[in-house]
Amino acid sequence: MSFGNNTSSITYGNLTAAGTFGNLTTEIFQRPFIVSYLMIGGGGGGGSASTNNVGFGGGGGAGGYKTTWNNEPSGGGATAPAFNAALGTNYRIRVGAGGTGVSGGGGGYSANQGGPTSILEGASPHNNIISVLGGGYGGFGSNGTAATSGGSGGSGGGGGCANGTSGGLHPYGLGGASTNGFGYEGTNGNIGGNSTLTSICGGNGGGAGGTGTRTGTTVASTPGGNGIGLASTITGASVDRAGGGGGGGYYSRGGSVAGSGIGGYNFGLPGNGTANTGSGGGGAGYYSGSASVTGEGGNGGSGIMVFRYPQGYSITIISGSLVHSTSQVENDNVTIFTAGDGILKFN
Repeated sequence: MSFGNNTSSITYGNLTAAGTFGNLTTEIFQRPFIVSYLMIGGGGGGGSASTNNVGFGGGGGAGGYKTTWNNEPSGGGATAPAFNAALGTNYRIRVGAGGTGVSGGGGGYSANQGGPTSILEGASPHNNIISVLGGGYGGFGSNGTAATSGGSGGSGGGGGCANGTSGGLHPYGLGGASTNGFGYEGTNGNIGGNSTLTSICGGNGGGAGGTGTRTGTTVASTPGGNGIGLASTITGASVDRAGGGGGGGYYSRGGSVAGSGIGGYNFGLPGNGTANTGSGGGGAGYYSGSASVTGEGGNGGSGIMVFRYPQGYSITIISGSLVHSTSQVENDNVTIFTAGDGILKFN
């Protein structure tokens, strides 16, 4: 509907405007279009073990977690901002991939082992509207030398832990921090790890719902649990996501929660985070099963972005490589983006 150059009062729905109207359309009267969402960054890669797979890597941290659906909690107990979409406006979104497991053989870590950020921004200019950081990488587990700390991110990676050649305590890395509060910190490497190799040594990655636990400081100590994830019903079913990766060990290892990678140990390799959970990869353990294994950590799980909005509205993909699907849940449309980078608009 367009209005000519007239001076009058115009009513559209329950909104009224008065004045002189030129070539205006009904778009000036549109109410805010509130879109509920779930956004998770890519999970951090698990920490590596040093040469000959000796050492204990920390688990990768979960990606940051924000949601506005149905009063469900965001990561770290923080409050996520609302998304008021403008119809016909172009937006750019990018779904964070999972961080690659840290290479073994004494390589330590590099910054790109953390999970990438998931982001919603204006298409032009590129103003950040909502974003979540990827998870921190797991710390490096060394062979008798100082281990490294886990990386910071949406949730922090677990600290690595050294393996020694004699009894007693050995160096350990600190757990990484949650940078923006939409997740939790990782745990320190377990200072109870020693040459008898009977306890998990690598720290567990932090999750969206909590920090991993660590009990005791002796070789007999239990390693505790990974950082827990959070459940969301935005897609119509309850799904757990964004758990911290398990730390590496020898006879035992950190487990898997909310799709995170299990830690490596003497009889098994570390696991990868499940795709589209944003969960962390498992840390490498003291693995003796094959000389060809180089002690790398598990990969983090890729992130996800979900929009839930009333039926009668739709999303048009304008350009890019976005992998997506739309379904109807109750009286809403639910569009899920599982990978890619592109431009879209709401109609």
